[in-house]
Amino acid sequence: MGCVCEPRFVRGPDGNCIQPQQCPPEKSSNNQEPYPGMLRYGGCPNNNACTEYCKKRGKKIGSCQGFQRMECLCFDHW
Repeated sequence: MGCVCEPRFVRGPDGNCIQPQQCPPEKSSNNQEPYPGMLRYGGCPNNNACTEYCKKRGKKIGSCQGFQRMECLCFDHW
C-alpha cells in the first residue's frame, strides 16, 4: 500500500484503499439510517424511491447522499 490510492479508490477507515461504496456511513446525531440495499443495486435510484423505502421503515423522509449519491439515508425529521 502506497501513499496514494489507485484511480476510483479511496482510503478506508483502516487505511487500506477501498471502493467508495464500501465506505462506512458517516456518523451523525440526526438519527439517520442507511439503506444498504441501494448500494447492492448500483446506488440510490432517486429521492422519491429512497423516501418511500424510509417511510416503510417508520421514518419521515429519505435522501440520496454520499459519494455520487450512492446511499439512501432515512431521517426522523424534515
